[in-house]
Amino acid sequence: MRQERIARLQGTNGVLEQIVFDTGETVARRALFFNTGQRQGSDFPARLGCEFTRHGHVRTAGYETTNVPGVYAAGDAERGVELAILAAAEGARAAFAINTALLKEELAR
Repeated sequence: MRQERIARLQGTNGVLEQIVFDTGETVARRALFFNTGQRQGSDFPARLGCEFTRHGHVRTAGYETTNVPGVYAAGDAERGVELAILAAAEGARAAFAINTALLKEELAR
């Protein structure tokens, strides 16, 4: 993994051939993977009172629960991993937890 600034990408007919760094150094490549980082894009979790990790993600515990009763977080809001399949799985876990909480509440009446 390299972290230098990229000056430009060079190639022919839309096919990457090399990466040119700000230093002028070039590296021959046919593919490029990058991560620009992420941040919480909404202040909604903070307004609800959610706690955050040191990386700025909503802190969650089992089944995507937060420190705020009745508030659940899944996907990019609670992790640095930006994969739709993981977000869907976390959403399913949160849905299970929500359903369980609602059933317990109903049975307690």
